[in-house]
Amino acid sequence: MSWECPTCDDSHPGRFAFCPVSGRPRDWSRHRLEETLATLNPDALTFDGFEDALIGLARQQYKRPLAVYDREKCLQILQDRDGMTPHDAEECFAFNTEGAWVGEHTPLVLTRGNQE
Repeated sequence: MSWECPTCDDSHPGRFAFCPVSGRPRDWSRHRLEETLATLNPDALTFDGFEDALIGLARQQYKRPLAVYDREKCLQILQDRDGMTPHDAEECFAFNTEGAWVGEHTPLVLTRGNQE
């Protein structure tokens, strides 16, 4: 697998996270994340309706990568899209999405620490 570098218009092997020519980071757009995940782990599951909260991929040693979602972005989606209160969004997401175990390919949810 290779990727087209938007910086130097060259193609690089998939293992590079940065362009070896310019040193700039690889383009990790949501589309690129979904494409990479499907290639590296076709069995990986995703959360329907939370595409804008997909922020990356993660894996443990000797395992294929999983989708990673930003918890705060997921809660905001429920509030904006579905008109939920913060409390209702928290309860809905915690029970129906974050708390749903559907096997070893279940997505991961990242809770960010205090960034101050």
